[in-house]
Amino acid sequence: LAEEESRVSPAEERERLLTRVRQDNGEIASMERASTELREHIRQAQLNLQQVNEELSESQTERHSKYLELRKREETMEEFLASWETNKEVEAARLGALEAEVVATLGAISRRLAALPSPADYLALEQDLASGNKTLDTLTADHAQLALYLNKV
Repeated sequence: LAEEESRVSPAEERERLLTRVRQDNGEIASMERASTELREHIRQAQLNLQQVNEELSESQTERHSKYLELRKREETMEEFLASWETNKEVEAARLGALEAEVVATLGAISRRLAALPSPADYLALEQDLASGNKTLDTLTADHAQLALYLNKV
């Protein structure tokens, strides 16, 4: 019985095989379309992944840059705090030296001001100068007259 059923006419066998080939070709075409769609989907996913990676990389680079900047500020602050006491002592000593120099300079100015003549002393000196100039003029005139008299004699 199985042999009889398996014995199909060549035309039927051919028709059955053609149908089978058409079905297989349809399935192959369908699978190729699905494969193409999957490849396109994979390509889009890879592009999206690449874009996300680039954005993440840029973000991480920016964050890393900010981190380095903050770290540098922190180190500067730590150095400042570590050297604070020493710098404070040095500046206090320098300030003390400057204050002593100011006091010494003010003392010298005070002594020089004390040695300056008063307004009354200036007036007396002015009068002495005027008197001296008058005496000089008189003596110069007397000298000239005596010189003329001496030349005549």
